[in-house]
Amino acid sequence: MDFRKADPTYTNFKPTSAEDAINLFHRHKSLGVPPHLWPEVFVTCAASLPDEELHKFQDWLVNPQGEPTGAMLLKVDEDNERLRKQLLKEAQARDKPPPIDEHYMEMDDEKAPLQPPEVTLSTPPTSLSALNLDEEKHDFEMVTPSER
Repeated sequence: MDFRKADPTYTNFKPTSAEDAINLFHRHKSLGVPPHLWPEVFVTCAASLPDEELHKFQDWLVNPQGEPTGAMLLKVDEDNERLRKQLLKEAQARDKPPPIDEHYMEMDDEKAPLQPPEVTLSTPPTSLSALNLDEEKHDFEMVTPSER
């Protein structure tokens, strides 16, 4: 064993195991190697590893925390399912067509007014008799316009 490895800043050794390669990478990282140069450090660390240790090092690079266990996967599946249901509910609410006013459903689409039509008289009545009010009995007196 190389006694120089006791120094945490020592990086001039060739790793022979995945553990040594991981250790060497962390030494380079703690000495300030920027993240954009990490791939070169990975290659340097893995260059002298035997095949079996190289596969262990690659497994660590892909998943440093190790393979997830069944309980971890179930938790992730539950969280994903809850999020999926929430997003589905929001999408259905968003895509739901607006309510339709039945008054306008009875009319032809091209002729449907934007507002209900106003009732207007084309020509004003000349007298109250034109409205047939004289024949009906009312509880109030009718006021007639004075003659000019």
